[in-house]
Amino acid sequence: MIGAVVTWTVHPSRRYGSHPGPWAFAHRGGSALAPENTMLAFERAVGLGLNYLETDVRVTADGVPIAFHDRTLDRVTGLRGRVATQSWDALSRTLILGSEPVCVWTTSWPRSRTPASRSTSRRRARCAR
Repeated sequence: MIGAVVTWTVHPSRRYGSHPGPWAFAHRGGSALAPENTMLAFERAVGLGLNYLETDVRVTADGVPIAFHDRTLDRVTGLRGRVATQSWDALSRTLILGSEPVCVWTTSWPRSRTPASRSTSRRRARCAR
């Protein structure tokens, strides 16, 4: 897998798309609220009451899926080159827009995380594993 777009409901007890009315999505995890595809962006979107989150998933050279939009690192990190050519070890120390860590994507993430205000160092510990 080179990349994928993933959308999911914040409320696992609800079937995706089952509520009436317009669907509000947090695009790139809520990129207008915090650096895109980061735990801070997701937490803020959930805090505003959004029911659906959208992110992109890319895979590192060593097979680790990460929440990251672009094929390359250039636009939102201080690194250059393609995500697919970097190891997770290198990306685990990388910050999005200089402030938020790159996060690993798992089937339980971020549903297993509860939205709450956390310090950058705690978010980094939870994301950069």
